[in-house]
Amino acid sequence: MGRERTRPVVRTIDVNSIAEYLDAIEKSRRDLSVYGNTSLWFRGHASNRWALQPSIYRDIPYYNGVNGSNWSLERTFLVKFQSGAYSRSENLPDQNDISQWLCLMRHYGVPTRLLDWSTCPLVAAYFALSSSNLKTPNIWILSPTTLNELHNTVAPILILRDGTPDKSLSNHLLNIKNDYNDETSVLAVDPPEVDSRLLAQKAKFTIHGSSNCLSRTNLGQSFLNRVRFTQQGVKEMTKALKLFSYNQSTIFPDLEHLALELRDKISMRF
Repeated sequence: MGRERTRPVVRTIDVNSIAEYLDAIEKSRRDLSVYGNTSLWFRGHASNRWALQPSIYRDIPYYNGVNGSNWSLERTFLVKFQSGAYSRSENLPDQNDISQWLCLMRHYGVPTRLLDWSTCPLVAAYFALSSSNLKTPNIWILSPTTLNELHNTVAPILILRDGTPDKSLSNHLLNIKNDYNDETSVLAVDPPEVDSRLLAQKAKFTIHGSSNCLSRTNLGQSFLNRVRFTQQGVKEMTKALKLFSYNQSTIFPDLEHLALELRDKISMRF
């Protein structure tokens, strides 16, 4: 009887302090590097049970019946978001620029095949630790250049834009425009800064052609590491985020979140 093949496990590093968090980042840079001093992207999860996949795939049970499949649903969201956006904002992309609309939709919570990342490890820590349902907070660390190297992209980091010269990314955008999904690759892309939220959160994306969880792919250990905060680590990182003013008004730079931040500060005094 043949031995069952096991999938390589993504490395997990437990941290107790911000110093250990920074050390884990440097370890990950060495582990995951392809081009030497590679850049890293970070994504915070409040629970280690959360899947590393875009919301259009993981949330689809809640939306069943709105057009059948997840990629048709994404197109439905795109059309409806565009139709309602013009009465609410003046600074909007061209209607035919699908890539910019996807970025805008994702950062306002609309399910798409984009997965959010940040180049700032403290932004990721904010998202990992700010949930009211905090369980086992962790940070995923991605080497985008290593991921794209697996797909032989035309550049280490692709620019998310219509008319891209990269065939894999072009196929992704065509699938979105034409309401279907036959692309299995996952690509790291640099988005256009179409909104202040993308700038404040130092946003990057991976674009996914299937519901496969990124951390469960056979080569995941070559481009992913995970940091897991202990109870002491949660306390230390929470203090650090307050010290460096990583809060809802800086992560979401709009009047609504400024008001919420002020209200929370005032309520703490009573």
